[in-house]
Order: sequence, then C-alpha cells, then structure tokens
Amino acid sequence: MDIQMPEMTGVEVLARLNHTPDIVFTTAYDRYAVAAFELNAVDYLLKPFTRARFDAAVARLMECRRSDSEVSIDLSQVMGRKPHQLKRIFVRDRGRIFALALDEIEYIKTDSKYTAIVARGQTFLVRAGITEIEAQLDLTRFFRVHRSALINLDYVDSMKTDDRSRLLIRMRDGSSLTASRETAKILRDMAF
Repeated sequence: MDIQMPEMTGVEVLARLNHTPDIVFTTAYDRYAVAAFELNAVDYLLKPFTRARFDAAVARLMECRRSDSEVSIDLSQVMGRKPHQLKRIFVRDRGRIFALALDEIEYIKTDSKYTAIVARGQTFLVRAGITEIEAQLDLTRFFRVHRSALINLDYVDSMKTDDRSRLLIRMRDGSSLTASRETAKILRDMAF
C-alpha cells in the first residue's frame, strides 16, 4: 500500500480496519515509518527501492503468511527465484575466506569504492554494495542510519546530539556514525 492516497494516508486506512492484514508500505516519505510499524506493517519500502530490496520485502511478507498457515505457495514459483536472508557473510582477508555470523557484524559502511564490514574487532572490505547486503539482512536488527551506513542495533552504545544538531551514534567499539536527518528523527522517536 502507498502512504499518500486520495482522502487519507495508508496509515490511516490501516488504523481503521477491523482486522490486521499483512502489509508492506511503499512510499517516498520516511516520516510515516514509525506509525507503520506501530500498526504491525511487515515492511516499509522507501522509494526509490531496488529489485533486491523489493524481493526481500516480498520474502518477509510470504514468511509472515506461511507462519500463519494461510498460504503454502513457494515464493520461487512467484518470483522465479527464492530470495533469502543471509545467516552469515563470507569475506576475504589476506588470501583467506572467513564466515561472519550476522550477530558478529557491528556495522557496515561504504564509500564510493569499498564496503567495509566491521565485526570481531576487525574491518573486512567486500565487493558487494551496501544496498545489496541490506536487502538480505534482518531489518529488525540492522538499521540504515545513512545512505552509506548500516548499524546492528545490538551494538549501539549510545546516541547523542552534537553541537550542530546532528545525531551521533556511538558504537560499542568506540566508533561514531552520524545519522541522516530522517533517520535521526526516527531514532529519536523510538526512544522512550
């Protein structure tokens, strides 16, 4: 469902229903994300999104439906292939390949050339783009704080606003990441 619709928003439509359907919001507006998840939305796709991100949302939706025993359709029959969430990422370092479990990954950063995965107190450079990796991650654990950074919420030490009103996220390893304005608002709204 789209957020912006004639007469009311998609969030308002969902709030008025007598039952709670499995729903994925697709929108260009990130300001409704918290409200959507409070209404138990399965996912929230921010436009423009990639095919990989769309496939991950559909897979999550189908998994919800399977767990409710309502549907027994194989997603590979619908999409031509079966998207999956990664349980581990394989990385190369000095001629060796290591398996990193998702719960070991603290954060992922990218620049114009490399994507760095920080885990086990080390930084591993990989050839995959951050969006490609994000599409296969558990988005209840990993959160995109900036177009160039994903964090594992389990490794956040604290967050604070700096003297320029930016939200700085301090990770357990002592490193700091800056959240985008939109993400900063979402993170602030999540705090009790």
